[in-house]
Amino acid sequence: MNKQIKSVITCDLDGKLETFSEGGEALFGYSSDEVIGKGRVSDFSDGQVVLGHVVGWLKEAVEKGEWEGDTVFLHKDGHELPCHIKITPTKDKSGNHIGYCGVTVPLKDKTPDEVRPKISLMTKIFTWLVIMRLPFLTATFVPLLVGAAVGNFIGFEVSWAWLGLTILGGSLLHIGTNTANDYF
Repeated sequence: MNKQIKSVITCDLDGKLETFSEGGEALFGYSSDEVIGKGRVSDFSDGQVVLGHVVGWLKEAVEKGEWEGDTVFLHKDGHELPCHIKITPTKDKSGNHIGYCGVTVPLKDKTPDEVRPKISLMTKIFTWLVIMRLPFLTATFVPLLVGAAVGNFIGFEVSWAWLGLTILGGSLLHIGTNTANDYF
C-alpha cells in the first residue's frame, strides 16, 4: 500500500511546536518527544527562507484564512524535501489568534530547486549581517576609539595606521568568535 505522507504540525505565535503528527515524524525524521515544546517550525526550513518569506506567508494566512504553496524543508539528517504546505491560523474558543497549523505533503514529482523560493538580495545581505553579528561590532569599536581618544587627550601620539589595524584586528576577532560560537 503506497500511502501519501501528510504532516500536521501546530505551533504557538512564536513558532514553538505544540503538536507533531506521525506524518511529521515520517517526513522530517524527528520524534514527537524530540520537538514538542522544544523545537520551532523554523528548524525545518533554511534560514534564508524563514527570513525572506515565512513572515509574509503567516501574515497572508491570518489575513486571508490560509496560505498555500510549495517550498523546501529540511529533514533531520539535513537533506532537502520539496513539499506543498497549507498554513492556517489557529484560534482559541474565544476566537483569539493563538498560533498556526501547517499541513505538509512531500512533492515526489519535483526537485528542491524547482520549489525553492527566490531569495532577494536584501535577505542575503541581512542574513550575512545576522550571521556576523555586525550590529554588535560597536562593542568592539567604541572601546578602541575611546581608548585612542583618551590616549590622545593625555598626550600620547595616536597613529591612524596602528589604530586602523587595531580596529581591523578587533573586528576580525569579534566576527570569528561569534561565528565560531554558532557552530561549537
